Amino acid sequence: MKNTLFAVLFVAFAASSVQARDFFVPDKDAAALVQAFADAAKSPGPDRIVLAFRSTYVLTKAHSALLALPPITDAVKVLGRGAEIRLYSTEPLGLFRVTAGGQLRAFDLVVAGATHTAMINQGSVWMTQVRFEDNFSRHLAAAIDNQGQLDLTDCSVSFNTAQASSMVGGILNTGGLTANGLKMSANFVQPGPRTQRVAAALFNQGEMHLENVDFDLNEVYRAGAGVVLNGPRGALSINGSKIDATETPAFASQPGDQPINLNQTYINATSVGPVAQF
Repeated sequence: MKNTLFAVLFVAFAASSVQARDFFVPDKDAAALVQAFADAAKSPGPDRIVLAFRSTYVLTKAHSALLALPPITDAVKVLGRGAEIRLYSTEPLGLFRVTAGGQLRAFDLVVAGATHTAMINQGSVWMTQVRFEDNFSRHLAAAIDNQGQLDLTDCSVSFNTAQASSMVGGILNTGGLTANGLKMSANFVQPGPRTQRVAAALFNQGEMHLENVDFDLNEVYRAGAGVVLNGPRGALSINGSKIDATETPAFASQPGDQPINLNQTYINATSVGPVAQF
C-alpha cells in the first residue's frame, strides 16, 4: 500500500514539475526571444520568460501573419527587468497576441515599434510597469486592442500613432479593462474620411474602470472626436484622474455615445464634450 501511494505521489510530482519552465533570454538575442515564446506555447504549464537586465531585443521579421512573436496560447509570465522589445519593420506586424484561453503576466517591460497594433488580447492579461511606446497602426488601435480581460497597474501608453481606418491612438476596449496609475500621453490619430468614431487616447465599447489615470497631449483633429470616447455599448468610470486636453475635446460627442461617470477627476480642456456625468 505504501509503495503504491509513493508511486502515485511521485508521478503527480513529476507531472507537476514538467508543467512549468523558465526561459532565460540572453542579452539582445532576438532569435532566442522568439524561440522562448514558441517553446512556452508548447509547454502546458505557467512558464516564465526572463529577459536580460535593461536589454533591447530588436525584431525585424514576421513569425506568423501580422505577428513578430509567436501567439500566447497558455499561461506565460514575462519578467522584463527593464528590457525593451522593439520592432523595426515596414510590413504591418504586431508584437503580442493573446488568444482566447491564453494568459499573460508582464512586468517592467517596454513594448515599442509595432506597425499593426502592439498587443491584441482575447484572453487574460495582467501588466505592471509596462510601457507601450512609438507604436503605429492603420487598423483599429495603435497600442492595445483588448477583447478579453486586461488589468494595467502603473503602466503607460504614449507616443503611439494611428492612421487611415484606425479608431484610436492608444487603447481600444471591447472587453473588460481595469487600470490604476495609467499614463496616456501624446497619442495621435489621423483618421481616414470613412472613420466615424475616433478617440486620441481611449475608445471604450466594453466595461472599463480607471483610477489615478493621467491623460496629457493626446490629439485628434476631427469634428466630434475627443481624447476619450465611450461608445454606444460602453460602460466607463474614471476616478481620481487628470485630463489635460487643450487642442482636442476631453470627450467625444457622437450620437448614441454613453455618458462617462467621473469622480474627483480634474479636467483642463478648452472643450469638455457633452457626454460626461460628474
